[in-house]
Amino acid sequence: MSKERKAAKSRSGGAQSVRATIIDDQLVFRMGLRLYLTEAMPEIRVVGEAESVAAGVSLVERERPDLILMDGFLGDARVDEALGQLREKRPDCRIVVLANYPDPKNLALAASAGANGYMLKTLPPAQIVEALRSVMHGSTWIQPELMQQLYSEFANGPEVSEAGATADVDLTPRQLEVLCLVAQGLRNAEIADHLTISEQTVKTHVAHLLEKLGVGSRLQAARYAISKKLVDA
Repeated sequence: MSKERKAAKSRSGGAQSVRATIIDDQLVFRMGLRLYLTEAMPEIRVVGEAESVAAGVSLVERERPDLILMDGFLGDARVDEALGQLREKRPDCRIVVLANYPDPKNLALAASAGANGYMLKTLPPAQIVEALRSVMHGSTWIQPELMQQLYSEFANGPEVSEAGATADVDLTPRQLEVLCLVAQGLRNAEIADHLTISEQTVKTHVAHLLEKLGVGSRLQAARYAISKKLVDA
């Protein structure tokens, strides 16, 4: 057993409790991802693979996975449509999108459809593992560079309104600071370092922000803040 797997197994207590499926039309990528996860994340057990949305939906309905790893560009299907079909079969499953190339609009569609994670396939394997563990523990993980691209896209584009939110949001100065950093793609730990506050305090601020803005994710908060010019581009 490799040192990496021993370390991972030690962290997970030796348990393989997360059932995962991979939906991707590239066989080589599916094989490589499965092999790497077997080594690096013994807490994950890949229970099936599919090469299309239709096959993936059938697989998810049959295997009832806890985690779905899916390609961001599956055939002719839009990512939000694919996510919607998968969510219909497994509403509580964690879904992570892995894309071949950066596309802010695709990321926005995925986020609006309830993706729990979004990253490029070229992300270093160790960072993919870190991201997946974060998602499995209940967080939403968006690759920071992609979040920054989305920030630029919405900052320079036409105004976009977010459902459930109003222009007159009463935010404290500190909440505005946190919102600006969230919109730039910073994670909680990075925001904590930047503002010299604890990570738990950042989490509290973010939770209050989502509630005040009437949105369900950090990405939606960032999009809303940019469209309403609550933060500087």
